[in-house]
Amino acid sequence: MNRVEEIYQVHVVALSERQQLELVTMITHNLASHTHRRAKPAKSKKKRNIMELHGLGAELWKELDTQHYIDQLRNEWEQPEK
Repeated sequence: MNRVEEIYQVHVVALSERQQLELVTMITHNLASHTHRRAKPAKSKKKRNIMELHGLGAELWKELDTQHYIDQLRNEWEQPEK
């Protein structure tokens, strides 16, 4: 019989159902606490400046006729839903 089985047979089985549930709750809280402590802390997120986005994706729009694109969007808005 290993140590855990021995503890269970000698100590846990002798407890009332309520006491066993209390023990399970205590063990669960203890394990959750250790798991939480072992988890790596989240890195603090660096605050960003909206200006960092300036020019982002410019190559996607480079060859696009913007007026044609805007006209297409307006036409979509004006069409009734089917």
